Amino acid sequence: MKRLFPLVLLVLLVVMVSAGCKGSLPKDENLPLPPVGDSGLSNGCYFQAEYGFALPVPKGYGSYAPNQEDQPAEDFDEWIEFMDAKKEAVVRIFTEDLEQDRRFSESDLKKSIGEVFASGDYQVEAVGKTLEWPVGKDLWIVIPYDLKDKVKKETRTWVCALARNDFVLWVRATLPLTQAQKGPGDSLAAVLKACLIQVKWYQPVGPRGISLEHYELQKFDADFIKALESGSISKTLSFFDETSPARFQWSDRYKMLLAPPEGKENAEPAVLKAQDAGLVINGKTAAIYFTFQNGKQTPVRLGFRLSKEGRSWNIISVEKIDKH
Repeated sequence: MKRLFPLVLLVLLVVMVSAGCKGSLPKDENLPLPPVGDSGLSNGCYFQAEYGFALPVPKGYGSYAPNQEDQPAEDFDEWIEFMDAKKEAVVRIFTEDLEQDRRFSESDLKKSIGEVFASGDYQVEAVGKTLEWPVGKDLWIVIPYDLKDKVKKETRTWVCALARNDFVLWVRATLPLTQAQKGPGDSLAAVLKACLIQVKWYQPVGPRGISLEHYELQKFDADFIKALESGSISKTLSFFDETSPARFQWSDRYKMLLAPPEGKENAEPAVLKAQDAGLVINGKTAAIYFTFQNGKQTPVRLGFRLSKEGRSWNIISVEKIDKH
């Protein structure tokens, strides 16, 4: 039998209608780096690093490893399951790779569903109206079903799919039919929609995007810029190797970057801006360069040498400041 295709099973109980989604996702349209380099949960959201997407998790749901007895076909990857406290409502996240130049349509969705239901494992008792939920230039296609399986268990299932470049993100939302009938179906669909339309896209980490090493270094670079521009010495020191002499010399260098021009020593510390001027990685070592401008002095350039232990990059030396 062909198992049920790539899906995100976001299953929502009536009691969740007012609860909504657990997390909130940052707004950035330019494929930023994800906040984590590995797939998993962070701040109430599920991040899938390899495919570069994130979804908020319904409140009150726990995460579980996928059920090995209910894996999809080989063409699909199941990433995680979410369940409510009673394990009646289930959420599974799947992806399906598309062949080059293939476009995915509503007819493809209905064909995939039909192949599964034709296996005889499910009896379709009712089919709802096809829904379309836009997400920017993307579109969720959603079809609700009332189903009965071989052991006469009845469920209400929302099957959702969103095509994105060379893959499809699927959602199958399922809960016992008796639970679904306790409240208006439209309200449940609204909660499902509230979560799915918050799908967020990031730069993939892995074979489909940048390497994990480049991700870690770029994340270090972005976080270090925030620390540099904060005006806080303590925040910047957290990026240094604790045993490096550069750590003890950094305070004076940083004060120089913040210092007002000569003759205006009593002025407020300058607002420092750090601009990327280069990034080089060579195995376990790397270098990053910044051009600094505080609005009061001639821009200066500073280079930082890094080494990596485990998954952590640390600054081990700082180049002499070059004035331009």
